[in-house]
Amino acid sequence: MFKSLKILEYKNISELEIDKVPRILLVGGKNNAGKSTLLEAIFLAMDGLSPDIVSRHFSWRGVGQIMFDPDYWWRPSFHDYDFSKNIQISLEDDRRKWLALSIAYIDNHVASNLATNQKFPPDFRTQSGVTSSAPPSKALKITTKYAGNEIQESYLVMQQQGAIHQVVKSENTSATRPAVYIASIARTMPQEDAARYSRLDLENNTESVLQAIKIIEPRVQSLSVVALGEQATIHASIEGFSRKVPISLMGDGVARLVSIILSIITTPKGVILIDEIENGIHHSKLPDFWRVIKTAVESAESQLVATTHSYECLSAAARIFTSDDDGLFAYIRLDRARNSNMIKPIRYSPKELKDALDAEYEVR
Repeated sequence: MFKSLKILEYKNISELEIDKVPRILLVGGKNNAGKSTLLEAIFLAMDGLSPDIVSRHFSWRGVGQIMFDPDYWWRPSFHDYDFSKNIQISLEDDRRKWLALSIAYIDNHVASNLATNQKFPPDFRTQSGVTSSAPPSKALKITTKYAGNEIQESYLVMQQQGAIHQVVKSENTSATRPAVYIASIARTMPQEDAARYSRLDLENNTESVLQAIKIIEPRVQSLSVVALGEQATIHASIEGFSRKVPISLMGDGVARLVSIILSIITTPKGVILIDEIENGIHHSKLPDFWRVIKTAVESAESQLVATTHSYECLSAAARIFTSDDDGLFAYIRLDRARNSNMIKPIRYSPKELKDALDAEYEVR
């Protein structure tokens, strides 16, 4: 798990630093304070070689098709839309070593800079039939370092026929950890949940998923993966029903809860990032929800970072996490200074959060 993080020049965050990150971190703040951006930045740092590294956030935020142009495809990821300032995201692990991602825009990237083992033509034929060297292209240089040593380097090159991902260097390392991002407006694909559940079923390790779903729907008696055609989905046997029901038809709360629990359990020692974690969960069920989350995270030895707008979600967390959980849980409110790009993280221990809520202070 990571203990500290630093973000520079990414989207609406000019600079942000958070220390003493616990195993479970809940993040709040007003609109546009940088909560979702924080989650996206962490995922970026842990997924540096993905070819859609700076574009997948569009789908997470419900954005449809984007014009294939650097100004629309890449520039929104740079703070203040400024290509001259490199994106820098760093995570410090429990060995006090930093995993550092840097993304730089290159306006005139030439073919000679590309890796020779990638399929990229060294020249192209003009309309006149004369062979010329490849023209300069727009590109992003993506570099990852661990403990000061470069472990990954790649280029994302934009050409008329599409984007090409050129991997120059990629070393196997224990520095990176698996990560899962669950957006606020969407849940994971039912097929992905079915695959995760099947892995647990093979290990006879599905009881925790069943107990989690009973928080919302106590009539559920069992879960199973059913293949219909080419797709497999999780179905539930429900008391009083004559046939099994796909969990995707049981409401957003049930499906989202299953996605969250499956992501945690099947990503041991990984990082789970959840935007607006309370979505779909009735406020009366939130204490039980947090109790299940706590157990799952500790069992998987994973790390969870989630955002919330909900007072009820905070209140439920304050009931479940006590002063004995100082190293396990913390709440951070991101405060953006008025008329400023500066973001200040205000930290609350479990006891401080409970005391603030009891005193009816506004902590969201």
